[in-house]
Formats: sequence, C-alpha cells, structure tokens
Amino acid sequence: MLTIRNNLLAPMISHFRQRYAGIEISPTAVKLAQVEKAKDGWRLLHFKRVALPEATLQASFRAQNILDEPKLTEALHEALAGLDGRTSRVGLSIPNENVKLSIQKFDALPGSRPETEKMIVWWAEKTFRFAPDSAQISFQPLGPAAGGSQRLLVSIGNREVIREYERLFKLVKLDPEVIRPTRINQFNFYRSLLPDTGTIAYLGLFENFFCLFVFEDSRLTFYHGVKRGFSNLHFFQDVDMTMQHYLGLNPDGEIEKLFVGSQVGFHRELEEVFKNLSDMKVEILNEDSLISIQPGPAPEADSRAVAGAYAAAIGAAQTLSLIGG
Repeated sequence: MLTIRNNLLAPMISHFRQRYAGIEISPTAVKLAQVEKAKDGWRLLHFKRVALPEATLQASFRAQNILDEPKLTEALHEALAGLDGRTSRVGLSIPNENVKLSIQKFDALPGSRPETEKMIVWWAEKTFRFAPDSAQISFQPLGPAAGGSQRLLVSIGNREVIREYERLFKLVKLDPEVIRPTRINQFNFYRSLLPDTGTIAYLGLFENFFCLFVFEDSRLTFYHGVKRGFSNLHFFQDVDMTMQHYLGLNPDGEIEKLFVGSQVGFHRELEEVFKNLSDMKVEILNEDSLISIQPGPAPEADSRAVAGAYAAAIGAAQTLSLIGG
C-alpha cells in the first residue's frame, strides 16, 4: 500500500530489527539494497543494479507503467539472486512521476483520520479528475498555517498504477510492505543529517528529477518537485527558479543553508557550482556518515557515490524497521 501505516517523512529511526531489503524501480534499472543495523550504525550488506532494456517500464502518473512484465520480472530475479538469506518483505521506491506530492491547506479538518481521508479523496477526484475510488491517498498533518487553516502533506497516486507494482512483486513472491516515491525514501535516508533548528532547505537530486523541501525549525513549510534533473542543460537555472518561487511565497523566510542529497554523484562539482550561484551556505550531504559498506565496494568505486546511488533503495529498506511484524 502507498504509505498507509506511517508518516511520509520519517522521524529519527529507532527500534530496529536486524536486516531489511529495499528496491528502487526506474525506467532504466532495478536497484536492490540489503541493510543491517549494527551497534555502530547501519551497514549496506549487499547492493545490485540490473539495467532494464528500453520499453520495459515507463514512469507515468496515469498510464500503464509496466510495458514488458517478463523482462522486469527477470530483472527482479537477477537483483534478488545475491541476497543474503531469504526475505518476503521489502520496502519499495517507485518512480517520482507515479506520485503527486504537495502541501495543501484546508479551512478545517474533520474530527477523525478516516473522515479526513475521505475529504482528501473527494478533493483529489475533483482536482485531478479521478474516477471514483481510483485515487490512492496518504497524508501527514503539518500543523496550522497563518490564519488558522490546517496544512497537510498529501501524496496522491493512481490506484491502478500502484496495483501494477503490487502484482509484479507477487510474481516474485515478495510483499512490498511500504511503497513510496523515490524522492521520499531518499529524503528519509538523509533525514538525520539535517539540523532541527533554523530555516534550511533540502534538495533531492536525481538524473531526471529534483525536489526542494524547506523546513523552519523542523516544520515543513514548502515543497516543490520538477520533472527535470541533473541531465537537463537548464538544471541549475531550474533550481534557482524554484528557490525564487519559495522566496516569492515566503519573502521573510530566507534560507540559511542548502543541503543536497545526490543520487548522481558529482559531490565536489555540485558544491562548487551551488556556492557560485549564491551566497547561501551549501552542504553536499556525506553518505559515509550514515552507512558503511560491508565488506566494501569494488576498489574503483567511491563509497559515497555507491550509497548516494542506492539512497532510495536503502531508505525503503530502513522504513521497514519502523513497522512491526
């Protein structure tokens, strides 16, 4: 199900079990990460990327995603082949394009969570012209806004698209216990490195997508996602325009520091470019402080680049540690 039992944005992770597996699916590859919580922190025990042939999967909010089920099933089997031990539970990261994420304001909320969900479903069906019962909804309260209205972080998926992935995983005898968009699982992987005070921004960077979260003393105040990423020639211009959009909505909310989580690597280059764009402090988050790779990546591999590339799969796996069972 799409983030039903716990919040989209994870708190500091605690109460862990031992080993967890996470999978990220994109139009270009299947990525698997198996992690373990040890006394000295998280360890990445196994990771594997299996490239997908063209026309195997398309990332779409409304249209069919899985175009070649046999090839995608074969890729999943190949990714799972090196897993240490058997598992039936996984956390799943699906393409960012599959889920719309936004901060919404409502004058008032019903007294119960089920009634609030019904209200959001009605709003989503009206706004996005969904057929009845075809919207998959999850939400997280963010507290009151100025003027007394209530703010919610809302994720909306197409129920039939989500079911495509659920059916696929049943074919390989896996239960995708938590399904979230890649950007949320990536953010939750880096979450513990963000300060709890001040006005700070987090930029999640992917090959063909980026997103910006802004927090004031840990309270989410702004979110914006753009379906263009590092591979786009206008990427840095798009980031700057997103920053300007935030400032236009929050003229007194100057961002004190920008934190960047990168799935594409290029840590040093990104830091240099962002520092040259403005006077804002910039920190490219260091994956080595979050997880160690055991027994270690190939000699030519950069451990930070490996952890960054698998951050969404790792974050999906870590999410399972917050769920009982």
